[in-house]
Amino acid sequence: MGVNRFAIQTFFGGKEALYESCLDAYLTGTEDDYFTGIRSGGLTAIESFFRMLSTPSEVLPEAAWGCLLVNSLSERADPGAPRVRRQTKRYLKGLKKAFQGALQTATRDGELRLGLNHEECADFLVSLVLGIHLVNRSAGSVAASDPVAAVLRDVLASWRA
Repeated sequence: MGVNRFAIQTFFGGKEALYESCLDAYLTGTEDDYFTGIRSGGLTAIESFFRMLSTPSEVLPEAAWGCLLVNSLSERADPGAPRVRRQTKRYLKGLKKAFQGALQTATRDGELRLGLNHEECADFLVSLVLGIHLVNRSAGSVAASDPVAAVLRDVLASWRA
């Protein structure tokens, strides 16, 4: 491609800055594509999102071992890279807000039982996203998270009105 260290340094300011630019672009796409759909889709959108993470026939090949942001969070959470930390926090906050929005939509539509704490439920779901990615990656199989997905289905069923 004709890209060398000098070109990366000149255009981006170095490898870390290039990496950060990639994270920015990826995060913007994730916010636009995934978070918006989850937010407005209620429990069905939450179920679909988790199927996409844990059902071998539905997992996108490029997402089989975690997304760029989740992998950055687990591998590159370097205190010396505050911008990367800000981006991963932005991802987690955006994912949580998307789940909270889905829960609010579900409540509005009468599909969610009353009394659930949306913030706590969203925190739980964010933790599951991270856990599913790490379980699949460490096992080398997207089927490794099947037990987690099964429990999640039971949990979501218990949340229904």
